[in-house]
Amino acid sequence: MNRVDPIEALNTFTVALNSAGSESVALTTEPRGFLVESITLESSTAPQASTAAYNGYAVDATVVAGSDYAWHGVMTVSGDRYSVEGVLVPESSPRADGLWRVETGAELPAGADRVIPVSGAVLSGPGRVSLIRTVGAGVGVVARASGRSPLTFSAGTTLDARLSALFLAYGVREVVLRRPPTVAVASIGDELIDLEASLSVAARRYDLTGYWLGEPLRGLGAAVLPLGILPDSAERLADVIRQAPRRGCTAVLVAGGLGDGFTDRLVETLQALQARIFFAQVDLNGGLGLLLAKTQGVDIIGLSGHPLWAAALFDLFVRPAFLSQLGAPRCLWDWRETPWPAEIAARSRVSDADQTAPTEAEITWSVLPMLPGGVDVSPNVESPIVAGQVGWLIQQHGNKRSEPPFFCPNAPTKPSL
Repeated sequence: MNRVDPIEALNTFTVALNSAGSESVALTTEPRGFLVESITLESSTAPQASTAAYNGYAVDATVVAGSDYAWHGVMTVSGDRYSVEGVLVPESSPRADGLWRVETGAELPAGADRVIPVSGAVLSGPGRVSLIRTVGAGVGVVARASGRSPLTFSAGTTLDARLSALFLAYGVREVVLRRPPTVAVASIGDELIDLEASLSVAARRYDLTGYWLGEPLRGLGAAVLPLGILPDSAERLADVIRQAPRRGCTAVLVAGGLGDGFTDRLVETLQALQARIFFAQVDLNGGLGLLLAKTQGVDIIGLSGHPLWAAALFDLFVRPAFLSQLGAPRCLWDWRETPWPAEIAARSRVSDADQTAPTEAEITWSVLPMLPGGVDVSPNVESPIVAGQVGWLIQQHGNKRSEPPFFCPNAPTKPSL
């Protein structure tokens, strides 16, 4: 089966996954992702009245910390007002006395010139709020437009809670994001049992990959369909793959089934389904199971069943693939551009005079676990997962050349994922 080097694997993964469509998403739904279109906040786009920069209580200079006040309800970003009981309050009967809680981006009530965060107050009784502290004038408020310099957020900018709050405060109600993928996740192996099961059966081992595999996908915004542990059965694998489109899955991610054992049947199953298989191995540490295929419009991703290598392959190829698919800037996923920490550079780099191009036969690749302080381990030793592990170091051997490290400690501009 076709084996590729790490650079080709990264290139293929980050361009071959199904292109996620984009959609306009309301910021009030608290979406996460990366902007598809640039957004400029100019003074002309700011609201005509002062608005709240975050959730809290709109007050003026007369309120005193430690005092109780009447709480009338909530003023929403859409302009509606609701009583404490959740009943819509007609605009024709606003109440000026007491306090209103305001949502991010909501217009402030008349006279209010500051917003106390939610954490600065407690409910002291029915319809009553006790202020723990107050804030200065203008705090938590986006004032009327008054000739501010425009703020531009380019495509690829990470949309987090703070940026959403800023957009809402400026009157931006929707943004365009890539649709998050829906990924079915499973481990393969008759010998595997769940971590919560009792390990009393001989020749059984815990599934150390399946319990965490879905969590980093959720962190990227993906919807995860957990399938648990699948048996070493070509029929069962084929059934899961066939059902993926009906379940709304855009990808299937499995760990295991890529070895050379009699029951490792993932590749044969995909061939029987006439899937397009890009590769089934990556040229790391003599060859690690890493599969990328397509069938029925679904991306099929296979990882080595070894827990350590599954973690490395996920970080090196799968996470970058989904980040790229979601529109993340290249600096967040292209580990080839990660700078060398000084201690790694001093140990691994060689002089320019030694940088002669190796022949194809001389090139071998290794991925090594990294320990705190930039300490790596021998590529010839299969190392266990260790406490405090930082990340991975990719090395290209042959004429003593190395490739940039991935997630190395102390890198001055290490991207935060």
